Order: sequence, then structure tokens, then C-alpha cells
Amino acid sequence: TVSFSITDVDEIAPVITLKGDASITLEVGDSFTDPGATASDAVDGVLTDSIVVTGSVDTTAVGSYTLRYNVTDNAGNAATEITRTVNVVDATAPTITSGTSGSNLAENSGAGQTVYTITASDAVGVDSYAIGGTDASLLNVNSSTGVVSLTANPDYETKSIYSFTVTASDAAGNTSAATTVTFAITDVDGGYTLSKTTVSVTEGLSTDTFTVVLATEPASNVVIDVVSGDTSEAIVAPATLTFTTTNWASAQTITVTGVNDDFIDGSQTATITVSVNAASSDNDFDSLADQQVTATVADNNHSMIIAADDPTGQPVTSGMITTDAYIVVTFLSNETTSDFIQSDVIRTNGTLSAFVGSGSTYTATFNADSDGLTTLQIPASSFTSSSTGFGNSASDQFSWTSTYHAYSEVIEDIAGNSNNQAATADQINSLNDISGARDGVDYTARFNEASYANSSSPTAAEIQAVISYVNLLVDIGYEADNLFRTVSVKILN
Repeated sequence: TVSFSITDVDEIAPVITLKGDASITLEVGDSFTDPGATASDAVDGVLTDSIVVTGSVDTTAVGSYTLRYNVTDNAGNAATEITRTVNVVDATAPTITSGTSGSNLAENSGAGQTVYTITASDAVGVDSYAIGGTDASLLNVNSSTGVVSLTANPDYETKSIYSFTVTASDAAGNTSAATTVTFAITDVDGGYTLSKTTVSVTEGLSTDTFTVVLATEPASNVVIDVVSGDTSEAIVAPATLTFTTTNWASAQTITVTGVNDDFIDGSQTATITVSVNAASSDNDFDSLADQQVTATVADNNHSMIIAADDPTGQPVTSGMITTDAYIVVTFLSNETTSDFIQSDVIRTNGTLSAFVGSGSTYTATFNADSDGLTTLQIPASSFTSSSTGFGNSASDQFSWTSTYHAYSEVIEDIAGNSNNQAATADQINSLNDISGARDGVDYTARFNEASYANSSSPTAAEIQAVISYVNLLVDIGYEADNLFRTVSVKILN
């Protein structure tokens, strides 16, 4: 006889039941709390607390979100996943917040003026603005900023009241209710118009023009004064315009001319003021505001800046005294040029060599012919600008004093004066920061006997100490005494 038993195994999965709807729709910005779900199992009973929910809902952003519900019983049987869809939508249109009144304009005050700016509130954000209504064709709107402007120059006699509607739309396509906006044009007695408010000229080479015309017929003459605020940059002609009852509607021309100068001052501006001469004009025009035209004046000058370094790369400024035999000179032009050559540079007591460069930067070696003052300068009209063809202005003069030979003679004396030629008082005194060497006094022996930190390049302080010491010996009458043949120089800071 054979017997066996059958073991009962839990093979039935638990069941999840949603609380609430499987699909929920919310307005963006609403709050959301998951209604949750319940779970039960034939063997384990209630498993609600064991439900695992995945997914999240962001009610600040439009979109469709999915929440997933899962549970497993103790036997490992997994329930069929249940989902809930939460749709966050934007169904609310923006609200106009900028009111119903635009900005009133005075007639003849200029075209393209802003009359209104649309603003609106929205839960997500406004995407665009639009206008409509009676006078929308006479206006422009920036759909991104909501700025509304009047296309034409306002004229009271042509149209005194404007009306239009404004709307705002969000990214979901919701459009606000239309709001009606109005603005008015105020009547102004008289008026005049400029054809433009900016002109451009070049120093001494070109002119530009603008016109002036009255907006309404005067009862008597109207005299317009035209004045340049900077006659060193730009001049105007004529200086006055006269409008009569017969020519008031005919535009009159003002010519602006750039004034030539010798300065490298770059582009400059001059303000030209146009105003009614009240003493000579119809009273209805006396109160009109001045108008201005900005003249931009291009520079026609260019030149070189001369800079220099000593052989070790240290800067040498104009007027400096150094012990160098040569310096390295850099010529820097404020504009590119292709015809600047070595012979364009005027030199005194010196010679240029190794001249190279292109465009706006050139370099050369400047050797002093002898000790003393040397100079470099580039005269006017030596070369031309590649972009404009204008000749250059004269550069500032660069000066440099070389004491190379004098310094070398002092070093020779320090080393023992093998050339039997002592440094003269003039040579010694020519050195920078040294003075007091006397004619007829031989400093050679004392130079040789003194001690130096580096005898091949003694400092000015060390040389000056020897001069002062020898002068003292001469003054007390011991300049030849053997007791003073050894000189130890100590420089005190």
C-alpha cells in the first residue's frame, strides 16, 4: 500500500482596488492628494499597507502624470499593477491688468511713440499679446513685450481719439477677454518737424543734411534758429530759417559740415539745436519745445605713438637718461598702414636699424651716435591709413639721452684705467643722479681703490660716494696723502 499527501499552495494573487477615479484632471496650480488604493488577498487578508506607489504629480507644470500601484502577498504572488492618470491642464485664460487708458499725445510730437503697454496675469505665464478693434490698423504692437505704438505722427485735426482692444494669450492657447483702450491727441498751436534727428559727417571731407518744415500755417512769419553746440566739430548753414504764410509747408534744408582739426580724437558728436526765435515769430509758435539733431563726426587723423625699452626689456620713457648704447623702439599706429618706412622717422644724434613690422606695429633698434640727447619724431603726412587713405598727424617727439661712453669711461677707471684716459668731470656729471665732479680733479685712482657690489656695473650711489669723498679730500688739502689711498664706500639707505 502506498500513500502520499497533497500540500495546499497559495497561488492566488492579491487584488488592488483604486480609491477614486482612475483618471483625474487638475487645473495647473491646484493642490493634489492621492486618494490611494486598497489591496486584499485570499490568504493574507488586507494588504493595503503593503501597496507600493511609484510616480509623482507636479501641479505647477502642465502635463500628464501616471501613478502606479503594486503589491505582493507573502507567497510571492504579485497583484496586477493598477495605474491612475493625473492630467494637469491650463484651462484658465490670462487676465488683462494694464487698464483701459493709453497715453495721450501732443500733435506733431513724432511718429512711433508708445501709447500703451499691455500687461496681464496668468497662472503659467503670458505667451503673446495682440491688438484689435477700430484703430488697430493705425498702431503697432510688439507681441512679445506688449508695447503698443502709434505708427504716424499724431495730428489732432486728422484724428483726435484712438480706440483699440488688447488681448493676452498663454502657451495653452487660452486668450483673455478683450479690453478696450482709448487715448487722445491734444491740439497744439503751431508745430514744426525735422526730417531726421541724426546726421553723420567726416572732419573736413563730407556734409550731411536735414530739413525743417512747419506743421501748420502761421498767421505771420516763423523764424527758426539752428545752432551747433560744438563748432570745433561741426558747423551748420544757414543759421536761421524763415517760414511765411506762403512757404510754411515747404521743407527747408540745413547743411551740416564736419570741421577739420589736427587732433587724433576719434569719433566725436555735436548737438545741433533747432528752436523757434520767439521775438521774431508768430506767438502761436513761441512755446514750442526745442528739437535736437545729433551730428556724429568721424576723425580723419591718425598718428604713431613712440615707445621704447632698454636692452634688458625695461621701459624707457621720453626724456629719460640711461647708460645704454641703444634702445629698442616700438612705433604704434592707431590705424593700420602699409606705407610706413624707416625713412619716415626723423632722427637726431642716432641711427635706426633692424626696422621691421606691418599693420599698426613696427620696431627698430635706435643707436646713439654719441653721448647726449637723441630725438625721434614722425612728421605729418609721412604715411597713410590703409582704411581711409588719410595722411598721418605729426607724432610727439621722443627724446632719450645716452651716457654710454661716459659710463664706460668710469667703469674703465674703476678697472684701473688701462686706456690712460680718465673720465672727465663733464662725463661724470652727465650720468643720471650724479653731480659735483670738478674740472681739474682726477678721480681715477679713487674710482679704482673704492669697493663696489659689482665693479662692472657700479650704481649711481656708489659713484657719487667716490666723487663726494674725493671732493672732501681736495677741500681739506689731503688729496695726495697716502693715508687716504684706500677708499671703502658704504652706501647708507
